[in-house]
Amino acid sequence: MNYDEYIKGIHKIGTATMLATMVMTFVPAVYIWLHFDCFPGMGVITACIVAMLGQEAMSWFIEPTMWFPIYGVTGSYMSCLAGNGTSMRLPVALSCQAAVNAERGTEKAEMAATIGMASSVFLNLGVLAIVLIFGEFILSILPDVIKGTFNYAVAGVMGAMVPMIFTVFMPKKKK
Repeated sequence: MNYDEYIKGIHKIGTATMLATMVMTFVPAVYIWLHFDCFPGMGVITACIVAMLGQEAMSWFIEPTMWFPIYGVTGSYMSCLAGNGTSMRLPVALSCQAAVNAERGTEKAEMAATIGMASSVFLNLGVLAIVLIFGEFILSILPDVIKGTFNYAVAGVMGAMVPMIFTVFMPKKKK
């Protein structure tokens, strides 16, 4: 299979899964509306849409454009569906591309990013399943000192991302 056939297949699967995800997103709200006869009204729905647009509209355009050369087609679909595009999928894609010495925007780089991002999605699902099943027990046995460090988790993630983002935009040194 050549690259063009691969991309056509990815677009078919990606479009179908994105459309299915869009439909499934509304299933819980429609269920609550129909089963419990609970509808918040168009005013509340409009206010929520406006709030989401104000908060997320810029990133809906900027992030896919900014990260597409790194993710490629397949990685872009995975990032949209799995989430954590900037904080989890981007570092994985960059690490995999660096490991195989692939130049961004090439087929080799896209394949490396795809394999790495798919692995991160499966690992993420596995860890999430463990946390959902055993999370309360794990938290109950942790000492308070460790629980207190959770307050610094966001700062730690952001601090780790800053150097990584700068390495994306810094020109490579000539050898």
